[in-house]
Amino acid sequence: MSDDKPSQDFAAFVDLAEPTDPPLPLTHTTDLYRFRSILETRTLQPRPCKVFGESLLYLFYGRPAYRPNQRVGNTSQNAYRPVCLLLGPSTAPPPRRAYPFDSGAFAGCVFERHMHNDMELSSFELFPLPDSARKVVSTFFGDNRAYYHGQARPDPRLPNFQFEAQSYHSLVADKAETPYDGRRGSVELQMSDEIKLMRQTVLAVALPNDFCDEAAILETIVKDWGADLLPYPSYHASPAEDVRGIFDVVAEYLKRNHYFGRAP
Repeated sequence: MSDDKPSQDFAAFVDLAEPTDPPLPLTHTTDLYRFRSILETRTLQPRPCKVFGESLLYLFYGRPAYRPNQRVGNTSQNAYRPVCLLLGPSTAPPPRRAYPFDSGAFAGCVFERHMHNDMELSSFELFPLPDSARKVVSTFFGDNRAYYHGQARPDPRLPNFQFEAQSYHSLVADKAETPYDGRRGSVELQMSDEIKLMRQTVLAVALPNDFCDEAAILETIVKDWGADLLPYPSYHASPAEDVRGIFDVVAEYLKRNHYFGRAP
């Protein structure tokens, strides 16, 4: 994958917007098998990425969008169950790259019916700045609640020559049956450095009900990190289905902590 600079058209257009407040947490979703090692090392580490040909750590802004083990069918093996860490929005290093969607899906031509044939992944790369994700939210969704629930603004009044912005809005506003999931409208952040997990870094962890009483969980997540446990129910089902439960408990956490705004 080439290391082109972000397209000035899309990145500069998004950069004109006012960022939404408050900043949402960053999310990293893995499975319990890999999470066991994370508990031991207390770090999130970059892993080799085939799309970009380098080791990267992937986060999403505000949404537990990643679905690990998508090809695994219905199972009761706990090792496959997803775990989602919510990180403080200002605790991660500056991203190596940022995109308004899942870069892997774009590279796999999953979004192609919304794109011009000459549009490349670099056409949608955002400036790697702290406010870029928040500006995507304000431009195409309006507020944090709408972004989290994937509700695009019906008429963002995009300039005629902002073709990339028009294509992105077409993608996130599509209500038809599609081959892609909510990662179409989740801001992706790529990190080249590891993130050390500690108090103030980890805000909350969503994991299956049965693991909330484990000694290692209580010692590390609750005592050492001071983070909230967000238990979700799991059944004999696919790991991808469990992500729905994670979305529900994370939404409650965000609402409870006023990330969606305070009730009038």
